[in-house]
Amino acid sequence: MTGLAATDDHGGFTGLRRFDVRHDLDAVARLIDITFAEEMAVVGGFGEDSIRSLSRYVPLVWATSLFSRRFRDIFVGFVWEVDGEIVGNASVSRLGGDAKRWMIGNVAVHPSYRRRHIARRLTWAAVEFIRESGGRWAFLDVRHDNHAAYNLYLDMGFHKIDSYMEMRLDRIPPVTFVSSADRTIRRSRAGDWQGLYDLACATTPQGVQAVMPVRKEDFCSNPVAEVVGALQSLLGLSRKERHVMEVGGVIVGALEITLPGSSHPCRFSLTTLPALSTNQIDELIRFALSRVKPKRGRIVIAEVSTGNVPAIEVLTKHGFVEARTLHRFVREIVPT
Repeated sequence: MTGLAATDDHGGFTGLRRFDVRHDLDAVARLIDITFAEEMAVVGGFGEDSIRSLSRYVPLVWATSLFSRRFRDIFVGFVWEVDGEIVGNASVSRLGGDAKRWMIGNVAVHPSYRRRHIARRLTWAAVEFIRESGGRWAFLDVRHDNHAAYNLYLDMGFHKIDSYMEMRLDRIPPVTFVSSADRTIRRSRAGDWQGLYDLACATTPQGVQAVMPVRKEDFCSNPVAEVVGALQSLLGLSRKERHVMEVGGVIVGALEITLPGSSHPCRFSLTTLPALSTNQIDELIRFALSRVKPKRGRIVIAEVSTGNVPAIEVLTKHGFVEARTLHRFVREIVPT
């Protein structure tokens, strides 16, 4: 891997190096807050305060990583440093513990250091890490209107395979939720994995499944996700609820609701079968709104596939507006 070290005009270290969770977490948190300040103001995010809180548990996660590769991959990434200051970052993580598929995220460059090819070098470092780790596919998400990043990733051999929308509601009107007799919305249980797997297969486009197949193991217990979720709950960062809509014993819709412990937005993601009626979708959304019960001034973010037009229309009727649309990119990794 090239470009790992250099010397700047003042004789200090300048260049690319591996992210060290024990020493770099605070600096990366500040960088992310600066770089994504506008986006986090619109849709919220895992900001500096949250990351600082998480840093208290770094020794525990670090110790666990010595015995488990899955935990070791929680804090993988690269930073770009200029004379002791971190001005760029890119994170890398496995997708659902899949050794062949990896997600590149938080590609951030301080505004004062842009247009110096730092983002390109960080992304290439992530790609090379994935290659060396035996990965076959690299994924990343980019805003559809971030033309500079969009063009960069296209130039690097990535291409779009999917997209989803985050919609924002600034104020929840009074919501009445009454369960219907012919369908049930309830908490998800461990035994629902098969129904959730079938739902994901039915709602994931074939083009996406070609490079990002729906896997049964992703709907069973994920120890890394469980530990991260437990830490977030312990820190008061967030609490997740998972609910399903069942009709005649068949799961036809799913909700994942994130209830934050601070001023971050309440969030929910929505997945529904294509054949679901607008009334059924409306019932799911009303249920989600009845659960989030945000404090005064707290917004709600709904995440939905851009292909789920009926759900977008129902969300719009409830007052949601588009906050941002993200495109998922993929690049095949060819072994050297």
